[in-house]
Amino acid sequence: MAPPNLTHEDDNGEHTMGAIDQLVESSHPSADQSGPTIHQPTHAIDEHHHGWLKKLVPGVEHLAVKEDCGNFVRRRDGSEYFEPMPLYVRLSMHLLFVSVGGHTALLKTKRLEEKLKQQSIRQGELYDSPEGARAAIDHFVKDYSLESSLDTLLDPDLDSYKNFNEFFSRKLKPDARPIAAPSEESVITSAADCRLTVFQSITKAKQFWVKGQQFDFANLVESEAITSLPAFKNADDLSIAIFRLAPADYHRFHAPVSASLGPTTEIQGAYYTVNPQAIKEKFDVFTANRRDVVVLDTKSADGSSTFPIAFVAVGAMLVGAIRWSAKEGEQVKKGEELGWFQYGGSTVIAVFPSGSMKFDDDLVKNSEDSVETEASSAEQIANRSIRITHARDEIINLFGSISLITTRICSRYSLGQSSAKSAHELAKQANWAAMAPPTLTHEDAAGEHTMGAIDKLVESSGKEGDRLHAPPVHKPVMAVESHESHYFWLQRLVPGLQYLAVREDCGNFVRRRDGTQYFEPMPLYVRLSMHLLFVSLGSRTSLLKTRRLEDRLQQQSIRQGELYDSPEGARMTIDHFVRDYALEPTLDTLLKPDLDSYKNFNEFFSRKLKPDARPIASPSDERIVTSAADCRLTVYPSVDQAKQFWVKGEEFNFANLVDSDAITGLPGFKDGDISIAIFRLAPADYHRFHAPLSGRLGPTTEIKGAYYTVNPQAIRENFDVFTANRRDVMVIETPCLDGASTFPVAFVAIGAMLVGAICWSRKEGDQVKKGDELGWFQYGGSTVIAAFPSASIKFDDDLLINSHESVETEIKMGERIAVKI
Repeated sequence: MAPPNLTHEDDNGEHTMGAIDQLVESSHPSADQSGPTIHQPTHAIDEHHHGWLKKLVPGVEHLAVKEDCGNFVRRRDGSEYFEPMPLYVRLSMHLLFVSVGGHTALLKTKRLEEKLKQQSIRQGELYDSPEGARAAIDHFVKDYSLESSLDTLLDPDLDSYKNFNEFFSRKLKPDARPIAAPSEESVITSAADCRLTVFQSITKAKQFWVKGQQFDFANLVESEAITSLPAFKNADDLSIAIFRLAPADYHRFHAPVSASLGPTTEIQGAYYTVNPQAIKEKFDVFTANRRDVVVLDTKSADGSSTFPIAFVAVGAMLVGAIRWSAKEGEQVKKGEELGWFQYGGSTVIAVFPSGSMKFDDDLVKNSEDSVETEASSAEQIANRSIRITHARDEIINLFGSISLITTRICSRYSLGQSSAKSAHELAKQANWAAMAPPTLTHEDAAGEHTMGAIDKLVESSGKEGDRLHAPPVHKPVMAVESHESHYFWLQRLVPGLQYLAVREDCGNFVRRRDGTQYFEPMPLYVRLSMHLLFVSLGSRTSLLKTRRLEDRLQQQSIRQGELYDSPEGARMTIDHFVRDYALEPTLDTLLKPDLDSYKNFNEFFSRKLKPDARPIASPSDERIVTSAADCRLTVYPSVDQAKQFWVKGEEFNFANLVDSDAITGLPGFKDGDISIAIFRLAPADYHRFHAPLSGRLGPTTEIKGAYYTVNPQAIRENFDVFTANRRDVMVIETPCLDGASTFPVAFVAIGAMLVGAICWSRKEGDQVKKGDELGWFQYGGSTVIAAFPSASIKFDDDLLINSHESVETEIKMGERIAVKI
């Protein structure tokens, strides 16, 4: 695949281009390199024989471990699976998009574009050849497990296909893809069998999915005739659906609505992969690739006018051609075929005028989790909508007409039978009315209304029966769109509120070490607070840049700590907490399982466990590094990788985190080559933290700061909460493997929203063993960060893979996470 002397220093890109040549050429379905797919383990990467590959593709040894190294896709029933891909595709993406050596420079030249264009066209010609067609088809069917779908083909006899491309663009039986509500023009359907992401605005698409710096509507369609259409003038507000067709998919695309077709505009370009790994890079493949654009003119929801939809078919790596079966001037019905792609992964993008339609809630939710949804051609994805405008005097308090929304309050609010409660009681328990003043509007230049809403949310979190426990966002909330005029203020303050708690999967995706996944719920007040704090709308961004919000959260967090130190109502609060976070099965692990023995809520929150509740991995083996806490863990061999995959705060670096010249000047930290482990403790977790390795404790440095949430939504914003929050820093001096010297570990305990205190049970000069308790947090979410000299440890492979997929791993205190080297 590449010459043996291939190295990291590849300034002119010769070795990279050679490797890409070999990878692309080997992609024929009957070639050896079409297997294994990356859901199968690859051979061990040997340093002596494959050192060049490790340098060219950092982390290649982790590409295919544990059968879960693909793209995570969610079905519409809420279940998930990992989509495999051929190993050559995965390697190609690394060669193209990992910023190492000359690769980035190659993306900025015509040289690579021409190479991929030539190769893709050549591959198209190869797949048009009858030679070896049946063998190639058989390999493809087997590798992508298509046997069970053959009976849906219009022609199920594989011998009848003259070449591979004819099979790849196969037709289906007429009834294989039933069209959703065929007679209802209000229903919009999927344009293809695909992995789908949808966003109500292009701004949202760039926030959650498309990271290409050049991506915008004008660059995508590259036509003034289209961008000048009145419906497309507010480009950032346009709604967008991205239909990604994987190689295994049925590769014909269809009309999502009934419409009249405009002319087809062909835009020349490259043939980069459209896999999610590529979409999430700064180099934008959608606007760089060869693509065709057609405008569909369709009727508005009320039938009185028409509006345009920009329909863009995007070619990709190894797509030899985009073909059209419908032509300009034709009237097509919803679900009718428009065209097809020849071999390769490919994408269709549909762009709708703002306010012309509303995507289905589950699709929006998944997309804002940065997860694709598996969809079949012709199934419902959206509804047309009639734009509703509101005069200022209509922006009134949510409960101005409470009877209109009573039925919309979730029946699973943990409130008992809602039919037995009056509207007033429901309103009081839901606590929406108290959350904002009746005059609250989007124009909030001084931040008064935003601050008022944050006050109410934080204050109400400590009231038993109110926002602390009712309802967490794994339970549905009321439908916003049905009564927009009555809480329009809240929609404008918290965009996308109606999607915060839909289909019981609105939380943080967490992976267990056995490879299974679950969604971590959170209280609704926390979710709303994060939107108020971190969605860049109106005054919120400016609030984050002032001391005003920091001071408010600090005061509130300290006050909450004092409140939870009070014995008043302690048992009731503990009971609610145990029930809402499903802690009943864990009570027998407590040192004090009798809940009446806790004097206040904080005493329960910082509960101790029985000595054998958390076994320490290899307690006598000093090479093994263990988890500092029960947590959701991410690990990175360098701070740069942490910023690439997880921590998006612009101010995040080691110096800002520890805020101490004495620490940054230590021998192990001087060169700045630092590995980090981020232990995020959710409210339900055991909240004591422990030594990840044996050593001697240095002094504790207290750094004043704010009390922002450390939830992943906040961590992935440009504003860095880790270096802004109140935190304590301690250095642990631990023995090197040779036993003759030591290296430092910076141990940082970070407070968060509603964390009233960070408490230490050890002091400077203490000698601790791996697993010994160091301290605890009082109520709230919180985080520990451990920073190691990179040359001193190696994190476990499964943790690295999950972290590089931007997914946290659930782990218990004392479990192995790394080994000293």
